[in-house]
Amino acid sequence: MNPTALLLELAAQAQRVSDPDTLHDLLSRGHRAWCGGVADVHASVDRETASLSGAQLAERCTAAGAP
Repeated sequence: MNPTALLLELAAQAQRVSDPDTLHDLLSRGHRAWCGGVADVHASVDRETASLSGAQLAERCTAAGAP
């Protein structure tokens, strides 16, 4: 399951839970999924931009609205 789908599933589960230990487990799993998702995006951006020149990278950032 991808990190986004897992986070949505954990959020849905958390709405039905009141036990503090279970909620803590869901939060811990969610944090790991979020960190994994951020790492996946970081690695993807690195792969996509590794061969770009500075000017090409600046052009992509401008097109994306990023400074």
